[in-house]
Amino acid sequence: MLKFVTKQEYWAVEDSGVLKEFTNNPLWHLKSIQDAMVWAVLREARERSIAEIGGGNSRLIGALAKHNQCYNIEPFEGVGQGPKAEVVVGGVTNIKVTVGSFSEQIQPAQFDAIFSLSVVEHVPMDALTNFFADCQRMLKPGAEMLHLIDLYLEGVDGDNAAARERCRHYNSVFSDGVFEALGPVAVRGGEEVVFRTEFATNPDNVMNRWNRSVPQLRAKRERAQSCTLLMHGRRP
Repeated sequence: MLKFVTKQEYWAVEDSGVLKEFTNNPLWHLKSIQDAMVWAVLREARERSIAEIGGGNSRLIGALAKHNQCYNIEPFEGVGQGPKAEVVVGGVTNIKVTVGSFSEQIQPAQFDAIFSLSVVEHVPMDALTNFFADCQRMLKPGAEMLHLIDLYLEGVDGDNAAARERCRHYNSVFSDGVFEALGPVAVRGGEEVVFRTEFATNPDNVMNRWNRSVPQLRAKRERAQSCTLLMHGRRP
C-alpha cells in the first residue's frame, strides 16, 4: 500500500475508540494521525517481535510492549528533531544504530513487524535504497513494514516536484519487488501527488509551532499542507 491518509480513514479509527488504549494526549497534530494508523494495524499483535525505527521518545512502542517483545531502533543523535539523550521505555530494548547501515546489532530476519512515524522523510534520497534494503533484511519472510511519512503538498498550481520525486522512490520499493504491497499503490509519483481536501492534515497552530523550531520551512508551510503517506508492505 502506498496512499495518502484521508480524514475519513482517521475518523474511522478515532470513532472506534481504540486510541484510548494508549493515549489521552489532548494535543492533536500530524503524529496523532500516524499513531492511529499504526495502532489500528498492530494493536492486536501478541507475542511478536516488533521494532520501531527512529522511535525517539515513542508514544506507541511501550503500549505494544505489554504483549510483545519490542525494540526501538534509534541512535539518539537528535536527527529530525529527535532526542539526543537515550530514552528508556519499560519493556523496550534500545538498539542504537541507524537503519541502512546493515548493523550486525540487528540480526537478519529478526522481526515480525517494523514501523516508523515521521522518520522516512528525513532519510536522504541517496540513502533510501539502503534504508529499505535494510528494512527487508531485518524482517522475517512474510513479515510486515509500516511507515507513516510526512509530506508537504501544494495545490494543483503549486510546486510538488520534490514530493513527486520522493514518492517515485517510495513506489519503486514495490515495483522493484523489495516488498509486496499490502493494499493499493495509489501514489506513483505523478500528477496524483497534489493536495486534496479529503486528506488528513496538520493543524495550522501546530504548523506555526514547527515554524519556530525549523523556521527555514516557513515559506513552504505558507503554501503547502502537511499530510501523511501510508506505506504498508511485507517481505516476500
